This record gives sequence, C-alpha cells and structure tokens, in this order.
Amino acid sequence: MMNAALPFSELCRLTRITHDNSIELTSLIPSLFAGIFPKEPILSNSTLFAIGTYTDVKGHAPFASGEGIKIISLSEEDGSFREIEVLRDLKNPSYLDWDPRAGYLYAITENEDGHGQIQAYSLSEEKRFQKRSSVTGPAVAGCHLAGNYPENTIYATSYMNGTLRAYELKNGDPGKSLFSLNFQGNGPNMDRQISSHAHQVMILRQSPFFYVCDLGSDKIWMGRQSEEPPRIGCALTVPEGYGPRHLAFDPNGEYAYILCELIPRILVVKIDQSAGFMEIFEDLPTVVSSLHSISAPAAVKVHPSGHSLAVSNRFDDSITIFHIIRERGKVSLEFHSNFSSQGKTPRDITFSPGGAWLLIANQDSSDVQFKSFKKESGLPAPGWAKPLNMGTPVCIVALN
Repeated sequence: MMNAALPFSELCRLTRITHDNSIELTSLIPSLFAGIFPKEPILSNSTLFAIGTYTDVKGHAPFASGEGIKIISLSEEDGSFREIEVLRDLKNPSYLDWDPRAGYLYAITENEDGHGQIQAYSLSEEKRFQKRSSVTGPAVAGCHLAGNYPENTIYATSYMNGTLRAYELKNGDPGKSLFSLNFQGNGPNMDRQISSHAHQVMILRQSPFFYVCDLGSDKIWMGRQSEEPPRIGCALTVPEGYGPRHLAFDPNGEYAYILCELIPRILVVKIDQSAGFMEIFEDLPTVVSSLHSISAPAAVKVHPSGHSLAVSNRFDDSITIFHIIRERGKVSLEFHSNFSSQGKTPRDITFSPGGAWLLIANQDSSDVQFKSFKKESGLPAPGWAKPLNMGTPVCIVALN
C-alpha cells in the first residue's frame, strides 16, 4: 500500500476522460509503483545468464529488435527460467564478459559509425545490476572482449579496423587505454578478407599468452600479457580462405579448438607451452560438404565435463557436437551428432555451469533455445525446455 495520498492536481494529471466519459489511468501511473512491486525472484538452484542483443537493424542483423542486455535465471534441474531484468541503456551490446570475483559484467557495443563503448555493470547483493563507468571502444564495430581480471586488464577487438586495445581496470571500472595494436594482412576471399578483421581475443589461463583470431588474414596472433605494448607474433596461419572466427581452449590448456567461418572447419591445435606457437593436429568439417557454402559457423564451446565440443552453424541453422577423445596425452575430435537449432541463425551458444543445458541464441528468429545434455558424458540428451522469446539474441554469458 502507498503511505500517502496523491494531491488532487496530481491525480488529474495522471488520468484522462475517455470518449464514454469514464476515467482511465494514463501510462504514467506504473512509474508510481516502481519500487513497490518486486522484480521477478531468482530461481533456487539456478544460474544467472546475461544475454546481449542487436538493437539496431544492420546488414547482418536485418530483423534486429533487441532491448539491450537481458538477465535471466535458469534452473539447472529442469531448464525453466525467469526473466530478472533488462539493461536497456546500450545500443547493440553484442558481446559480454563476466568477472566472477568482483561481480562485474562488461559489454562491448558494435557500432559501425563510431568506436562504440565498453560499459561496466556491478552486481549488487540483491542480485540487481548497477551501471558503472564506460570508455570508448577499441575502434569501429567492436565485436569481442575478454578480461585478465587478476591483472586488472580487459582486452577488446574491432572487426572493421583489425584492432586490439587493452584497458586498465580500477576497482572494476574500465579506465585508461594501456595500448592499441592494428593487425595487418589479407586472404584470398575478396569479399571478406581484403584486410585484417580481429574477431576474438582469448586469454589462456595459467599462461603468459593471449590470442587473437583474425578472420581477414587467416592468422591467429599472440602476445604476452605482461608486456605493454606486447610484441605480437603469429601463433598459427590457418589454411588459406578458412577465416578463423573464434577459438576455445581445452581444459588441459595444451590444446585449442579453432572455429573457421568462411570455410566451415574446426581445427584441433596443440599449444607450445613455452613459446605459445600452435600446430594443427586435426582439420574437420562442421557440416556435410554440400552445406559448406551456406554454413558460416559462429561459436564453439567446450562442455563443462571436458568430454564434448559444440559448434553453432548459422544459415544451416544447426548445432554440431563432437566427442573429445583423450588418449596418451593427446586430444582428438570425433563427430557425434548434428541437430536443428530450433530457430534461425544460431549465433552464440553456451553450456550451463552444471552441463545439463546448452543455451542457443537464434539471432534471426529472436529466441533462445535450451537443449538438454547429459552432465557426465557431455552429449545431447532427449528433450528441450521451453524457449525464451526475446529480440535478436547474439551473446550468452553465464554469471557463475
């Protein structure tokens, strides 16, 4: 109940007379109750997830209708969810990263007419997000970011400019730029590889190295985290025209899985622990050969069990699962299955921390699907949970 009555003049301002002379409350009334009715509670035995979206129509997002960053609570037991809140103050928060120690969420905005921004949010004890500081993004079309949080550094990449920029973190807030690097190179695909396109930056934990997937030059660049600016070297050149988009590290830290977009392949590479260089051990298709021209893989994630690997294939609208084989200290992949994403243009995917669900962000059908998985084996289980309908999801991060 409200403790004080509204003055008559204020009540008149918040009402209007309809055509049949009845009194109707205006849209301003809900704001009066904004602290009275609680937001959706968080489910027990659940994990929070943050989901980034495209809010503006683009050539590669023709149906964009996102609202910002949506926060949901997902039950590990049955895949049910609750929508907690929406952070509506950003345009095109296309990639997110989470610092579990400090409880900070970071978003990079993808803008093609400016450098965009990196925005920080802190998670309160009441499990609500509070907006913190922001800094100018790395360059045009910022597309990825990753934090070396023990060292108070966050890295971000620009697709259009082929740029990597590092920022200092002070008490969780992004601050001054530590360095900015522009990569050089090209590839044989004249539509997509005229110049460098830094698509992802990844930190190899318990290692001195970071890595950048450069779709435009067919290279994986590397640098040492301790250097400012770092001396950049080429860790790997992939086969011509493959266009490396994203990579995921194996839990043992000795191997990585490189997902290529322009030719839908997954590469298993071994990492030299002292020098950082990579060597290709396997080169496998993510879809059957007849679909190579339309697939355009987007994301690659390792199951929490370490026993399987998932890949999203856009335009083929499918998910491919590989079984990870470990023998005598070596790692290899074995195709297990391929299934529909239950929507259009599956972009990002991520496993729930307990491994019971794969979350699939279907960009162009504006939904997030929840596919059941076996926790121990990391392989698909029968069934799907109820989907989440929301505008243009493109990134999913577990806040665990």
